[in-house]
Amino acid sequence: MAPPEDALPPDRPVIRSRLVARVVEKLPAGKTFTASWLAAEVNRRFGHAFRRPAHSRLVGAALRRLAANGTARVVQPGTSHPETVYARV
Repeated sequence: MAPPEDALPPDRPVIRSRLVARVVEKLPAGKTFTASWLAAEVNRRFGHAFRRPAHSRLVGAALRRLAANGTARVVQPGTSHPETVYARV
């Protein structure tokens, strides 16, 4: 029987930025999202593996790295209040 799509490997540590990248990979190309939406999605899928839930600041840092390496792109830059909107490439 195949493991579920969101199953975590039992022999590896849980690193939230890798889980963020995994969720972004599963999104359809062109879908827009923000750090807070993605944090909620990561917590929904993998929250059982965390002591504390992932928050949008951590997810935002992971998204900036994904944008720098070309996995995601900035659709609308944010400021201190409105969030940056990203899209999967």
